[in-house]
Amino acid sequence: MVHAALAMWLLLALMMVLVTLSVVGVLPHWVTWMTQTVFFVALGPVIVLGNRHLAALEAAEGTADPDRSDDPPILSSRR
Repeated sequence: MVHAALAMWLLLALMMVLVTLSVVGVLPHWVTWMTQTVFFVALGPVIVLGNRHLAALEAAEGTADPDRSDDPPILSSRR
């Protein structure tokens, strides 16, 4: 997961370069907007997979919270 996080940071840095080039007028604006769209669409599955991976590690180590294991993640009222 560290590699995925580093890759996302590098893609974010690349997006900032593309935004700068777009503002200067070197690149068309649609290139920047499409790059940002792809980045944020790809970010969702990375977050979900990271959460699943972390939950699996916690379950394997025995550090997972057993009271929250059956709660739906969005509808959980316990904090």
